[in-house]
Amino acid sequence: MLKWIQLKGCHVLFVTRLCTFLYMLIILVAICNADPHAFLYEQVVSFNINPTPAFTDLFLVEGIYVTSSFYLVQKIGHFSVFGLLYIFLLRSFNNVKTALLVSITFAFVTEIAQLYFNRTGRLVDVAIDLIGIFLAYYLSKKLVGTPKLEKEELFS
Repeated sequence: MLKWIQLKGCHVLFVTRLCTFLYMLIILVAICNADPHAFLYEQVVSFNINPTPAFTDLFLVEGIYVTSSFYLVQKIGHFSVFGLLYIFLLRSFNNVKTALLVSITFAFVTEIAQLYFNRTGRLVDVAIDLIGIFLAYYLSKKLVGTPKLEKEELFS
């Protein structure tokens, strides 16, 4: 009986990690899609590859349209998608440090990847992603009792 419980737990862990990986893949497809509006409202997936992106675009701050409803939908998406990613990673690995490290790294990777797909990857979006990640960290700690992450533990 004990062997079956361990095997069952192994299967649950595998499925949890597989679902988290698929979620990350969906995020990547959504973020690198050529037309975010068509992707969101018409479910159209298309890619335009740029083999020589301008990495200085990461530092652009113009073109931020806070009065545009679609822009706000995108940013709320960034915030919530990466907060949820942290929760999924925490559930998958049961380790705060791993969940934070992977979700923060993925936030940077997705913005850099956008540059290769003729999209505007920006550090402003990474900041929005980080707010979502750290809010999810805080809420999970307060609501579920996630162990406190010590400063030296993060850098060890």
